[in-house]
Amino acid sequence: MFTNHMTKKIEMTKTEAKAAGKPNTAEYNTLLELMNNFPNYQIEIVKTAAKKVDRFKGLDYDYMKNYIESHDKSKLEIFYELRGLDKDGKKIGMAAAATYGEIKMWFLTQFPEIEKMGEKVSKIIEETRKAREAMKTAA
Repeated sequence: MFTNHMTKKIEMTKTEAKAAGKPNTAEYNTLLELMNNFPNYQIEIVKTAAKKVDRFKGLDYDYMKNYIESHDKSKLEIFYELRGLDKDGKKIGMAAAATYGEIKMWFLTQFPEIEKMGEKVSKIIEETRKAREAMKTAA
């Protein structure tokens, strides 16, 4: 629960509201205390922030290297250079290297089909969620 003094509201998630509906739970007691302390405040149910899904989980340096080797070996030297490696993939002393995010951006630009695969998976999951919600509503 969160007391928003700017809007004069006691904000809580749906889960917190459900728990606060049961007497003698921690949420119930917290809500009572807040209502006593701020009698003019309204109670508002807020959505929890959606968790950011990493569509590229598993897209590590080894995966990138293997993908480049099997699809376009000419880009392997650039990949090594971005990583601060020599042309054989060995670490160069104090060589400058790009960050993981920069290398990932370069990789996805070179191989846009990887991003498209992620979009297809996201679309399938979204359609499945909608179908599941429709099943719950129909029941």
